[in-house]
Amino acid sequence: MMNIASDFSAFHDALINSPAKISTDNQGCWKEVPFLKRQLYSLECFEKRRLSSLAANMVKEFDRMEKVPVKFNGISEQSEQFKKYFEAASYIKNQMKIFSSSKKIFAQCQLLKQRAAALKYRIEQINGGLDKGEVSSEATDELKQLAVEWKGSCLLYQDESLSKSEVDKLREASRYPKFAKLLKVDPEIRNQFFRWAIRDNNPVDTFVEFPSTCCRLKSALLSGRIGRFANNFRFLAKKNGEKEFRLPFQVELEDGRLKTKQISILSENRLVKLRGGYQLTIREIFNTFKRKNLSPGQLECFGSCGISNWHAHELGWLNPKTDTCERIDLDQENSEWWKQMPVFEHLSDGEVCRRFGIDSLQPGQWVAVAKSTRESLSLDIDRSHGYFEIVVPNKDEGGYDLYPLGKFAREFPKNIIEKFLFVTNTVESRIEYPDENPFYSHRQHASAPFVLSEADGIALMEMIRKDLKAAREGNVVFQFAWENCAWWPQERLENLLGKKEKEAEAKAPNLFVSPLLESRPEVQPLKGILKICRALPEKLQMIAVKISAFILGSWRGVWVVEEGKRVFKSMKNSRFKKECKMYHPALLHERIQNGSVNGVVTMGHHFLPQYS
Repeated sequence: MMNIASDFSAFHDALINSPAKISTDNQGCWKEVPFLKRQLYSLECFEKRRLSSLAANMVKEFDRMEKVPVKFNGISEQSEQFKKYFEAASYIKNQMKIFSSSKKIFAQCQLLKQRAAALKYRIEQINGGLDKGEVSSEATDELKQLAVEWKGSCLLYQDESLSKSEVDKLREASRYPKFAKLLKVDPEIRNQFFRWAIRDNNPVDTFVEFPSTCCRLKSALLSGRIGRFANNFRFLAKKNGEKEFRLPFQVELEDGRLKTKQISILSENRLVKLRGGYQLTIREIFNTFKRKNLSPGQLECFGSCGISNWHAHELGWLNPKTDTCERIDLDQENSEWWKQMPVFEHLSDGEVCRRFGIDSLQPGQWVAVAKSTRESLSLDIDRSHGYFEIVVPNKDEGGYDLYPLGKFAREFPKNIIEKFLFVTNTVESRIEYPDENPFYSHRQHASAPFVLSEADGIALMEMIRKDLKAAREGNVVFQFAWENCAWWPQERLENLLGKKEKEAEAKAPNLFVSPLLESRPEVQPLKGILKICRALPEKLQMIAVKISAFILGSWRGVWVVEEGKRVFKSMKNSRFKKECKMYHPALLHERIQNGSVNGVVTMGHHFLPQYS
């Protein structure tokens, strides 16, 4: 058998001109079907399998071609090569038409059409492809209707209307007629595109021209990251006569200065030199982000400088010369310690007000935003999170700098058994910067803003500095129900503003605290245990909760130092035992919805209010 990629011309000629049928395997190799086997392919099941394999391998070839730089210098040899790809794809699509009623064949045919259209728009008319056209009002209207229907199918979109920025994405998509046609007929490609452009706010041209690269970015958990800052950077560009798909990186120059540079990601073997001389290939960078759900890793993405050498738990950058993390200084009291960290995002005054539902801001005012995210509309504990976003005036450049910080367990459970043991355990905690959740466009976000004076803002930052220092020393704990992610912003706002006891008081309201039995966890065994407890007579419910917590190990804990004294922290000796209440991140969504708390709930990186 011969490899398709090593000699595509030979594959093309055999496919188009040979009287014998061509078969392929999952290794990307092809051969002519021997005479004795040809009769088998008159049977539908064998022919479907052959065509399915052909289409899959042709898609792989188109995906491989995404990595090959397109030259815009008028060289006819490249145009001839592209022509053979289009002819081979067209031949396979025509062969597949007789099985168009098969869902699998239809899906593969549409995928092949997508890849062929991508190459045509990527190489443009000068290389035998297609230039994008003018905006089509008719196509835009059709896509708008499909987008509204798509939002309606997503439970977390409680408002199905489209914003101007979302409509602009659809107008841009209408400039690619072949691609727009695919969106109308293929629900899977349409769903992927709406997630990429509508939910994640990523550019349309990247998805149209580089679909395989976009899939790679999504699998590396980078779609939400680059989409968050998509308005700050341009991803497709021509350099030295070649089209590139680029991402922003904070690189170290020869003189030691740091600079944000747009670097092509098409060759995954390319080396990138980050801060401190830390060198990684594009592949290693992708794999680092891909493991983010298991470990924070040594990289993060910022709107101010792109992908950077930064450890979110250690609050510092890796020095490859010493193989240690150069952490920020947290020892100086009443210092502007946060200025040692990369700015997560820089916002204008108007954008701060729009995003967080604030009427107006006076010069010098700060904003502390209690945040929560959730993946369902219920009070599911497991798939929700609470954290802080601190909005700090930038006195030098104007506008505001955004700093998201959140509390996490140092080691999160990775499987069912670990989750089972984690429910009532007390473990060591870390406060992370930046918190992961601002990148989570797949979650619904709730924001409760508190406008602060400069003095209060600095006082809050001093509290956070002390917490970061304590966490670094192993003296901050994490509990699933009590001292958890949502406990931290609630507690610090109450420390700063005072606890709100009555509705008329302008202090920190209850954002997250609710009876444990009102929660609706989906994770077992907690789901089953609480269901049993709720079924008991009211007088027995709290007793059952406490007994269950003890059996699950609420007596387990860790020793920490608080106010100079060594104390043992566990769920058993927390206020949870007495009150059977918990800090529930998703409660903030409901409290904003029912008007108990001032704030806004948004969905996606267009930050569209769902209710306020």
